[in-house]
Amino acid sequence: RGLTKLRSTYVDSLISKVGEDGRIRTTYSQVAVNTGRLASFNPNLQNIPVTSEYGVKVKSCFVADTGKTFISFDFSQQELRVLAHLSGEDTLIKAFQDGRDVHTITASQLFGVAYEDVAKEQRMIGKTINFGIIYGMSSYGMSQGLTIQVEDAQKFIDAFYKTYPKIHTFYEDYIKNGKINSFVETLLGRRRYVFEFSDKKFVDNSMRRVLMNYPIQGSAADLMRKAMVMIQKDILDQDPAIKLLLQIHDDLVFEVPNNIDQKEFIEKVRRIMCDIYPLAVPVVVDAKVGS
Repeated sequence: RGLTKLRSTYVDSLISKVGEDGRIRTTYSQVAVNTGRLASFNPNLQNIPVTSEYGVKVKSCFVADTGKTFISFDFSQQELRVLAHLSGEDTLIKAFQDGRDVHTITASQLFGVAYEDVAKEQRMIGKTINFGIIYGMSSYGMSQGLTIQVEDAQKFIDAFYKTYPKIHTFYEDYIKNGKINSFVETLLGRRRYVFEFSDKKFVDNSMRRVLMNYPIQGSAADLMRKAMVMIQKDILDQDPAIKLLLQIHDDLVFEVPNNIDQKEFIEKVRRIMCDIYPLAVPVVVDAKVGS
């Protein structure tokens, strides 16, 4: 079944979208996702599989043009960094400032073990909980994701907020202010209205999940767009031979001629992405080069 899906979704359909010049072109929508993330469709090039063995084979079918190289830049754990900044949570801020792994820290607090002794499975649970909280996941959703009892998932969520109390306070104040003002905002001030109808003043669980996700994912999306605008002005307008091919949420993929100084280009893009907005934690951008 897995192979059939890979073939129908990523092989047969992608082949049918190849243009005469051997390129595949996607369409981006700026308004399809309520958090402000870009959405890619017809075909969706933001969800090419990367984890499974056969998924990697599909991804390897995308090759750089002759005499050119792909260079990708990825905001490392950007949403967790935005959460640390917005909430002012000292433990999280210190973790990023010290360059420590946040998922390992969460796991070490949850399981009461030393940072160095956290097992791989425990880190995975820490990671699931970190991102689950960002996406407003309920104890039921978390129990499904970790295949554990709902009560145990709730204990993990409670322990998370005990470890990071300022995150809990941030979300409570954020939702309360959203109800009062009827809108919530991202870091750069983009608004989302809380109530679809003026006479409705109740935030149900599904809306609460959407609101919890909005300031984190929405702010990360804003920062990426701002970076893209700066990269266009400072780099792409100066050298039209460099092409920005894809934006995959926290990741930008460029096609760069081989005669360009790669080191200098990487430094320029990194500097723009890292300096786009002063967060309370360091912003880290990973660069990867390949054909």
